[in-house]
Amino acid sequence: MTERRSPLTAVARLAEESALRLMIDSYSHTLSCLKTSRRRDPYLRTQPESYFLVIEEKEDEDVFVGLENALVASLLCLRESAFESPEESAHASCALLLYKRFKSFTEAVNDSNATRRISQRGLEWLEHAVRRCNHLLPEPRPIASSNVLEGFHFEAPALVYSCSSLQSREEVPYSSAAANFMDWSSMLASLPWVRSGALHCHFLRSAMASSRAPAIATEDTFFLVCQGNERLLAHRSIVSIRSGKLAGSIRFSESLSESEGDLEVHVDLPPAVAKILLCHIYHGSIALGLLRDKSQQCRQLLELALLADEYLCPSLLLECEVRLLAPTHGACICKHCGGGSVLSRDETKCPVHLRCLDDASCVECRGCQVVGVHDLRVTSFVAPDNSGLINAETALDVIAVGQQLAESSRESCFGLKYTTTGAIEICAMAFNSGFIDLNDPNSGCLEVPFEAAKMFSTWFVLRDFTSVMKSSSFFRYSDGDEKDATLLLQTCLEELAQNPFKDSRKQLIDRMIGTGNLTARE
Repeated sequence: MTERRSPLTAVARLAEESALRLMIDSYSHTLSCLKTSRRRDPYLRTQPESYFLVIEEKEDEDVFVGLENALVASLLCLRESAFESPEESAHASCALLLYKRFKSFTEAVNDSNATRRISQRGLEWLEHAVRRCNHLLPEPRPIASSNVLEGFHFEAPALVYSCSSLQSREEVPYSSAAANFMDWSSMLASLPWVRSGALHCHFLRSAMASSRAPAIATEDTFFLVCQGNERLLAHRSIVSIRSGKLAGSIRFSESLSESEGDLEVHVDLPPAVAKILLCHIYHGSIALGLLRDKSQQCRQLLELALLADEYLCPSLLLECEVRLLAPTHGACICKHCGGGSVLSRDETKCPVHLRCLDDASCVECRGCQVVGVHDLRVTSFVAPDNSGLINAETALDVIAVGQQLAESSRESCFGLKYTTTGAIEICAMAFNSGFIDLNDPNSGCLEVPFEAAKMFSTWFVLRDFTSVMKSSSFFRYSDGDEKDATLLLQTCLEELAQNPFKDSRKQLIDRMIGTGNLTARE
């Protein structure tokens, strides 16, 4: 393969910042003069407006492609030179200059897409080169409308338990192909601290409105005492299965209890946080307490993820990551609202499902038994469209928490299945299928918490670094100077080189051939 360099890319590789700035200014000025003279040309005045718009769009695209290719080259050279001069790098200055010119360019041409970023193909090419430390590769030529819906379909296995020792035959069952049983969501609806108006789950609201919630079995109850001495009634058997820390606290309190009175377990948690934790334990989904603002909700989920790690509640950790990856936010993702079926051991062949069921069989259930597993499903697109929770204000927070969780010790397994998706039709097929087939070469399973969320955040930072530099989160983690920006870029490039998703080299080569950057022979 031979390299096809443009003058702008060549200067970027040489890290000549003054020359790079002069070239960009010259290109912008020449392009502006060309557009003006063309419209004043007496031979072209009779042409309709669409004629000029088509030509100008093509010219603008050529400039954008040149800027993007030069930026990708600068970032690659930055990573290679970081080991030699991590504090002062001319390549970092060139990269920052190019990032800033992305925004000024779109404003100068009155681009309707004022938040134009590195395209999906440019990002893929950067990752491909970074992972191989090879800068002698042909440049990609990203397309302007790079909002191709490319991304990943995720499935997070969630166990379903039955309160066999607490239910009566007259109570509301959960119906599935496998069995009828009393699920924990119905038990949540019976607790006195749950208010229907605060819930955003149709099933729970319906259960409370119909007064069909099961009666509380007092022999299994205890009080979770939060900050301010607020007491939350809960079931020992249910809470003990989901949270290892609370299970130990309950056993310890039982060993010290000498009376037949109410059992109390004290925790250093605000009542609102404790209610969210209990809601997830019973319902498998946070159906109350989530903030509406996207940035605030993202940081709330990050705090809950750290809480889940502390309280040994891997299912909550998994839900937090799924919610961060979701294109929308705030909705209930329980088995009732999500519409997923509960599969018993005999109904599933998924190795991740079977591993979860095996792990659950090793836990002392205290009157509850696992009846099956279902999947929390979400499809996330790599191209940021500002509809999800990961944005310029939150991306750095997600990366920081992801690094912290990767270093923590966990006793329970963590599994997030994924498969690549190329279009909306494929996403619909994935949702209608039984489960992700891990034998597919484009599928896999992530076993470290927040690997997926951290990678999506890294992609966002590299694609729209200018917005991240202006965010309040950047100033919280740094002094806001160029040295901090360089360090952040180097960190993200290192994360890019360790992408946990499987590398699909054949897919990348096929796309390059399709765009004319490679011939089939090469």
